[in-house]
Amino acid sequence: MVFGLQQSFVSFATSFGRYHHYLDTPSSVFQSSVTPLGRPWSPGNDDSLFAMAASPSDFADYSQAAVSFFTSIRVPASLIAGNAITAFFVLTKRTQAPENESSKLSIFVLFLYQALSMASLLLSFNTIVTTTNAANSLMVRPQNPMAHSAYEFLMREMPYEFLSTKWAFYSSIFCFLGSVACRALLDFNLLKRKRIRSALMVLFSMGGLTSNMLHMVNASVSHTEYCNFWAMTVGVMQLFWERICKKKGLVLVSSLMWNVAAFITFLSLIPRMFHYTDIKESDMMIAPDGIKTNKKWRKPIGD
Repeated sequence: MVFGLQQSFVSFATSFGRYHHYLDTPSSVFQSSVTPLGRPWSPGNDDSLFAMAASPSDFADYSQAAVSFFTSIRVPASLIAGNAITAFFVLTKRTQAPENESSKLSIFVLFLYQALSMASLLLSFNTIVTTTNAANSLMVRPQNPMAHSAYEFLMREMPYEFLSTKWAFYSSIFCFLGSVACRALLDFNLLKRKRIRSALMVLFSMGGLTSNMLHMVNASVSHTEYCNFWAMTVGVMQLFWERICKKKGLVLVSSLMWNVAAFITFLSLIPRMFHYTDIKESDMMIAPDGIKTNKKWRKPIGD
C-alpha cells in the first residue's frame, strides 16, 4: 500500500512539474506554432496548447479507439433504422387517399411525415454501412495509428468516414424526431383550431428537445475545425465533392440519384398544400360503413 501511494505521488509530481513547464513556456513559442490538425494556436484553445507542448512520447495508438467508435455507433443507428422503416409503412392508406384529410395543412403534414421517415431510414442505413466499412478498413488497411487523440487520428486517416458517420447519425435522429412530431399531430387530430394548444405543446416539446440535442452536438465539436453542426454539414459536402472529383464512378451516380430524389421530394411535398381545395369540417360526412368521408371528392358508400 505504501509503495502504491509512493508511486501515485511520483506520478502526480511528474505531471504537476510538466504542467508548470507548460505554463512557464513563453507564449510566443505556442503562438508561432500550428496544431497537428493544421489550426494556429489560440489562447482559448487548450487542446492545441497541450498538443503542441507534448513530446513525441505522448503519442499513442488510437486505432482501437477508432474501431470502437465505429462499431458502437451502429447499435443506436440500427434502432433508429428499425423504427423508421416501421413508421414509413404505417400511414400508407392515408397517403394513398390524401383527399380524405380534413385540411390542406393535414395533407402537407402527412407527406412531410413520410419524407422525414424515409430520410431517417436512409441516413440510418448509410451510417450502418459506413461504420462497418470504416471498421473493416481500419483492420485491413495499413495506417499510422500514432496520434495525440482519436479525433486527430480519424481526421488524418479517414476524414470522410468519420465526419459522414457523425453527420448522418445526428441527421437521422433529427429527422426521426420530426416524423414523431408529425405523427402525433396526425394521429391525435391536433391540426384543428380548437386543438391548437395541444398542437403547440407537441411542437414546442419536440423543438426544445431538438434544440437541446443540437446544442450538445455543437458543444462536443466546438473546439474542432468543424465548430458546429452546420460547419460539419459543409465539411461533409466538401469531402463528398472531393470524392466525386477523384473517384467518380458509383460516387457520382449516388450523388446524382440523391439530388434527383431530393428535387422530386420537393416537387411532391410543397404543392400538396395548394393542390387540394379547402376542406372544412362541415364537408365531412359519415358513410354507411362508418368511415368519415369528404363529400367533395367521393360519394359515401351505398349512394
